[in-house]
Amino acid sequence: MESKAPSASPASLIARLKPRPVKPQPRVPIETTASDENRRSRRQTACLQASIESDRLSEPIACVIRNLSATGARIELIRTERKVFASEERIPDVFVLSFRLEKTEVDCEMIWRRADTIGVRFRSLPRQSRS
Repeated sequence: MESKAPSASPASLIARLKPRPVKPQPRVPIETTASDENRRSRRQTACLQASIESDRLSEPIACVIRNLSATGARIELIRTERKVFASEERIPDVFVLSFRLEKTEVDCEMIWRRADTIGVRFRSLPRQSRS
């Protein structure tokens, strides 16, 4: 199957994304280290609804993007009614992060995890969602 060329650069994706109202979730304090300040690209605070999708998951996992850069993002998992936390299900190291309202998705690699917050690195350019 032939894949479509990327529709946008990470910088243009960030520019298009607009914060959406999201039900407040308990925040997990994030430890800051000196290495956090040596990032390759500038982070922007965000509050964007998204979902983590993978063939290894029984269903997509709802999440909120808390900050975003051209190279990655910090993601908070959302509480669901069926599970105390979505983290009860093992999130694969590589997955697709889908921005449903923007109809955009990007391949991601999990870099770190603390409780119900994960850091990801983008492995592809943003593209139009398949669904």
